[in-house]
Amino acid sequence: SAQKHCFSYCPKISLQEMFWEVRIMLNNYIKLEYYINESLKGNSDAAYMAAKLLATGGTSNDYVIQKHFNIAANQGNEKAQRILGIYGLCNRLVTEDSAYDNIMYNPDKHDGIVWLKEAACSGDVISTYLLGGCYQHGLGINKDSEKADLYFNQIISVISPEAILETMLIIEFLLLDTKKLVDKCISVLVNFDDSMAA
Repeated sequence: SAQKHCFSYCPKISLQEMFWEVRIMLNNYIKLEYYINESLKGNSDAAYMAAKLLATGGTSNDYVIQKHFNIAANQGNEKAQRILGIYGLCNRLVTEDSAYDNIMYNPDKHDGIVWLKEAACSGDVISTYLLGGCYQHGLGINKDSEKADLYFNQIISVISPEAILETMLIIEFLLLDTKKLVDKCISVLVNFDDSMAA
């Protein structure tokens, strides 16, 4: 029968394993619901966490994800500003005219630079390094090796080698500018371990 045929492809997992998987999914849903509710009340940290959870599997809708990153970024959250900067450099920054089912993207990479500068001014070393890379390669801004060196020199003593490698990887993804690599770039940045920046 069709039903037997369908189940023959399912992996064999125990009831206990299935229970734990469902429990993890439910726990993530409860966290996401809490963060979204707090985000809509204006809580910057909750907005960042909601956006991060959404970006890492909650939805692929850029409008929904960036709505929460914007709440956090507009309240000074450097990580959210940095991520919106990357969205901008990828030409994936959602315009204000967008809606859930009608997403329009801003084609101007310079708006990504504006967000990165905002984060760098707040002391975000990863954004500072990314700005150096943008000036070095002319990504979203005119090529300027003196400004690139200025940004690199500002943070070279406080950024870890691991963070430099991660950031260089992001810059390389941005330079290749293909859809698959852009998605990977955003994924790397959203999952970036900020403890490496210290």
